[in-house]
Amino acid sequence: MDQFPSESRIIHLEPLMLYKYYKDNYDDYFDEYFVYGIYVNCYFIVPVTATYGKRKITLSFENGKSLTILAPHERTSVSLYAQDGSIVNCENDLQSADVIPPCIINTYRGESGQGIKLNGIWPTLKSSKIKSIYLGNGLWVNSFYISRSFYGNYSYGAQNFPVSNEYSSANIVLTLTETNCSLVGDFYMNNFTINLQNDIETTLYI
Repeated sequence: MDQFPSESRIIHLEPLMLYKYYKDNYDDYFDEYFVYGIYVNCYFIVPVTATYGKRKITLSFENGKSLTILAPHERTSVSLYAQDGSIVNCENDLQSADVIPPCIINTYRGESGQGIKLNGIWPTLKSSKIKSIYLGNGLWVNSFYISRSFYGNYSYGAQNFPVSNEYSSANIVLTLTETNCSLVGDFYMNNFTINLQNDIETTLYI
């Protein structure tokens, strides 16, 4: 998205079903349906406020317009490539199944940026892989990998923010802004830098 939207919009994300007719190594023919999860990348060159709610992400812009992403199905992954100065938070009292797992990438690569503000008390999310399921009558629901990660420079005041063991969780600068902050998950501690804001006394739980 290269400018502020002129009007607010709602986008519904649903899994994709494909029909396959194929022959195996024994010359047996099969006709089956496969349900695939959906991966979405959102790119912004203006700051945005992203609020994670119950199976939705609301993206609010400085001109008062918004873009709401609705994803009722758990096999959905949304990556936000956000500008420095953006804000990411979540609504209160959400359960694990309510949240579209966050994948936040700060596109600014300089050293003087203010970072993305990352706040909120996040629910503990499930594993990043959902197993495949056979529903019978030639219908398969494929396995699905969910990205839960961040990359770049952050002004960090969140609790329980979920991360997973991915390359995109490897180059991180966190400037802690609250007295209690925490990360949940497993990830490589490569190029992981922690700073304190104004010499405040704080604790980071990992």
